[in-house]
Amino acid sequence: MAPALGGKRIHILSAKLAPDTLAALRTQVEANDGILVPRAKDADVVITKLASAARVAKYLDLRGGVGSVPPVASVGWLDECIESGEAPPLSKEWTIDLTAEIAAATADPHYSPPFTEAGRKRRRSNSPIEVIRVSSASPPPKRPCPPAETDSDIRTDDFDVSSQDSGSASESSSSDDDGNAEYDRNIPLAPSFKNVGYECLRKHPLDHPNKELVNLLGLMEKQREVDGEPRSALSYRRAISALTIREYLKTGTISACAAVARSAQFRSISYFAQIYGVGPTTARQWYAKGYRSLDSVLDGEGDSLPNVIRHGIELFPDFQQKMLRPDVEEIVGTLNTVLAGIADGFTVTPVGGYRRGKEVNGDCDVIVSHPEEARTKTVLRTLVDSLTDQGNLDMNLSAYQRDVATDARGVAGYIKHVLWYGEGQDAARTSNYNTEAPSSASKKSRKKGTSFDQLAKAFVAFRQPSNGIYRQVDLIIAPPDLHAVAMCGWTGSKQFERGLRNWCAHGNGGRGGFKGGLKFSSHGLFDRRTNKRILCRTEREIFDKLQLEWIDPTLRNA
Repeated sequence: MAPALGGKRIHILSAKLAPDTLAALRTQVEANDGILVPRAKDADVVITKLASAARVAKYLDLRGGVGSVPPVASVGWLDECIESGEAPPLSKEWTIDLTAEIAAATADPHYSPPFTEAGRKRRRSNSPIEVIRVSSASPPPKRPCPPAETDSDIRTDDFDVSSQDSGSASESSSSDDDGNAEYDRNIPLAPSFKNVGYECLRKHPLDHPNKELVNLLGLMEKQREVDGEPRSALSYRRAISALTIREYLKTGTISACAAVARSAQFRSISYFAQIYGVGPTTARQWYAKGYRSLDSVLDGEGDSLPNVIRHGIELFPDFQQKMLRPDVEEIVGTLNTVLAGIADGFTVTPVGGYRRGKEVNGDCDVIVSHPEEARTKTVLRTLVDSLTDQGNLDMNLSAYQRDVATDARGVAGYIKHVLWYGEGQDAARTSNYNTEAPSSASKKSRKKGTSFDQLAKAFVAFRQPSNGIYRQVDLIIAPPDLHAVAMCGWTGSKQFERGLRNWCAHGNGGRGGFKGGLKFSSHGLFDRRTNKRILCRTEREIFDKLQLEWIDPTLRNA
């Protein structure tokens, strides 16, 4: 996580903010190197949800004139800081102009400043900005659902909502009853816990004690993505509301999840958004048109559906079937066999969730490389052609199974559809395989016709030989000089990779050690000032250059 606020003192006006939203904003500020201050006059920036200058003025002391009143920015400015990793200029786009209100206040001899927070009598508060710590003596929370393996594994039918209150999380967690006292005490954290801002500074094992909580929060994050609130969804990924955690510690669940799990709209839109090439925006449009099944989508949209979505619907039943590690290994073995027929020396390495140690995966990402760079420049087209033409079924299958996998599907090759194809740089625009890219919300989507990290790649529907099931396989071609960065960039979870990029850019925020100034992607580590590539032969060399402790791939599950 980048120190986007760079030590800025932040005051948040609580007006119009729900308690859980206020808690999330406060946590985000502190997690991004901001300093929360209780009085607006002590702040470098005041954050507010209010849109009217007249209303904002009711909460600020305007007596000192223009120079004494800090700039007042919208919540959107804070969101932008956190999402981009740096603070945008406090321009008119983000700020509220108080010039007229300040002039009126300074000209009025009877002006009285508002009753500020500093003038109030201190009292015990349930403010969520304090760290919530749990003792070993606290009763363990009940288990409302099994842990999710990935974002896409979050299922609303995993939640028992029959006995849960339908009220919001903030309503149930902000009460002042004595039962909250246990969760307000300063009970020590686990000795192994390391509270640092960047995900790449921490080790993230698959097996951890907070799986149930993460699954519940993942459902809330998914709901915000479905509703078209990506920044709000990111806030759930980056900074967890302490009020929400308090409710979980007290009850073993989060009541707001019950309403989400019961929502027919959420279920339908989430279902549509799982289709390859369909994101939340298209899914919401389908729901608004009255579609509630894939058949209704096909009937209603007809020939207007892009090919990539039509293929996604066709392949949906297969793509929904998860892969175990032996399934991934079978696909890798098949690729090795086909590549050996092209030339000796190719390597195939599965990355993504498989390399992080996951037992169950939704797709299969593989990096293909060769010691000779020239071999990697032309192999993608040859490999896709070979996979499309080849593909004898496992003869151990029954005749019926072979029929299902060939005649009924109308294809005998390993590849049924090339869902996305790009040969790196601008080559994708002239490729015969170039197809429509998935929607902007899809996992690896970018503009149509661009190879978004400059590595040659193809996303294909690949028939697994042993069972005839079509799997989503992403073929990434990496020349030898880029093999290490490709491995690093395609291994970590989405949040780990975001933290790694932010660390490259910002470093330790001027507090000594690594100073940042670099840019990391799956096709290279670059100096931001000169835009020159920094050659790294191994992943360990990348970590060394970034002054990071080595983190094993199995510990990059942020």
